[in-house]
Amino acid sequence: MPSYKLTYFDCRFYGETTRLIFVASGTEFEDILLHMDHKDFYVLKSTGKLPLGQVPILEVDGRLMCQSRAIQRYVAREVGKYGSSNGEAATIDEVTETCDELLENAAPWLYREQDPEKKAAIRKEYLEEKGPHRLSYLEKKLQSNPSGYFAGSSLTLADLAVFNILDILNDNMPEVITAYPSLLALKAKVAADEKIAKYLTTRPKTEM
Repeated sequence: MPSYKLTYFDCRFYGETTRLIFVASGTEFEDILLHMDHKDFYVLKSTGKLPLGQVPILEVDGRLMCQSRAIQRYVAREVGKYGSSNGEAATIDEVTETCDELLENAAPWLYREQDPEKKAAIRKEYLEEKGPHRLSYLEKKLQSNPSGYFAGSSLTLADLAVFNILDILNDNMPEVITAYPSLLALKAKVAADEKIAKYLTTRPKTEM
């Protein structure tokens, strides 16, 4: 079995979906957590080990790869969480890229913007426009598959990516997700998975 080492900050955001893929599939991996004060990150960056000077990175038997989406796809394929057909894989890509947009649009009001007035305006836009626009799409997409999963009839990368963004929003802007019962049902189903439930009780508690 390959040796997997995932390096990311001590938070969920762009690294958690990959962690969840490993956990849901029962695949062992080393979870290297960098402190959010960035000191660990700058030490690591100074070594030249980061291909683009950013995290996450995944090391597989000594081979380094970067870019969060590439890492997610690679791991999902390796452990059987990327669907069983090209059509299912395309659906998974649609969903996960939508989740990426939800994360990227949340970043300014979560941590990037420091000006209180600007942050409040960005947060309001997310709550009223950017969040609902994409969440309603995901709700309809999920409802179109009778299995209750996004692709096929079992848990895939798509479901785990959606769980991650819903989990972050639930902790920081819960009112934005209340209008989507199918998404909330999926969130509960993923959280009830035996392997994931155990992981959720032991992972670090973070805002994002």
